[in-house]
Amino acid sequence: MSNKKSRLTKRRRRSIIGFEMIRLDRAAAEPLHQQLYRQIRDELKSGSFDDGSSRLPSSRALAVDLGISRLTVNLAFSKLHAEGYIRSKTGSGTFVADSLPETFLNAPKLLDATFQLKTEPGLYFAGQITGTEGYVESAAGGLLCALFIAERLAGREPVLPPKTTAHGGLITHLSRDANGYQPSNITFSHLPPWDGKRLQKRAKYAAIAERALADLESWIATYFSAKPSSGAAPQIARP
Repeated sequence: MSNKKSRLTKRRRRSIIGFEMIRLDRAAAEPLHQQLYRQIRDELKSGSFDDGSSRLPSSRALAVDLGISRLTVNLAFSKLHAEGYIRSKTGSGTFVADSLPETFLNAPKLLDATFQLKTEPGLYFAGQITGTEGYVESAAGGLLCALFIAERLAGREPVLPPKTTAHGGLITHLSRDANGYQPSNITFSHLPPWDGKRLQKRAKYAAIAERALADLESWIATYFSAKPSSGAAPQIARP
């Protein structure tokens, strides 16, 4: 290898961001690609990497380093790219975006359980700005926010969805860990643990999901039965 090529290779290696602090928990409810996405995102936002480093490792190299599939890395990279944290250069690799996305509200400090700003009653927030990630989750948060506003406009205090449901889990997430709050999709970690008989992991998650659907149906039935003019309660579609 020529001296020029050797220097170029060394410089290229030095420019790659090292993610030595990434720790993936294979026993966690959170999928591996989501764990990887979250930890890389937090590393990029912290700005703790060397100023001369702006290129991410290749998906193949990172997969080997972490002992995971390349698909898992690609799923994490795809989410980071979609949210504006990284950019791709054909033939050159993947790099940190020139300008990282805007920050999010520290929901545990700023919002109450109905998505209302604690210091400014009547002002509500929902969606990604609150640290709720995912299109489905953001839409669900927006729906809850609309229901809470409608209740207060009608002179009633909102009834929160059960904590055992995914909707309740969204609220739980927005009230956790004010000092280390980070955006997240809904996961089983946002719901109360299974308190029934001991089950295998897959069966336990299925039981938690069934419990959530049952409690959601009960909450919807109670919610609509108290409001005769609102029509019939919507039906829950079960898989």
